[in-house]
Amino acid sequence: MLLGERAARALNIATVALIYAVAGALIASGRLTPFAAIIVVALPRAWRAVALLRRPRPASPPKGYVGWPLWYHRASLMHNRLFGWLYILGLAGGAARPGAWR
Repeated sequence: MLLGERAARALNIATVALIYAVAGALIASGRLTPFAAIIVVALPRAWRAVALLRRPRPASPPKGYVGWPLWYHRASLMHNRLFGWLYILGLAGGAARPGAWR
């Protein structure tokens, strides 16, 4: 509400991009286990969420759409949930095999 719809959508797009960029930088610098690179599996859902965020919300819900007025929520949630579980899985893999990448 404070930012406005357009700025909020831009912030969300930047956030999605940053989580991958920061994870990649941390893996490259050796501060995060390479097992965490499994997050790339969530990229197709990230692209879908970003594609949706790039467009303004429709004036009315499409026929059969459940969850109105949370137009962007479903795509973002689907991505965030998958990304989060994959990130945790990557961290667990790194904890289970700490010397695997040395």
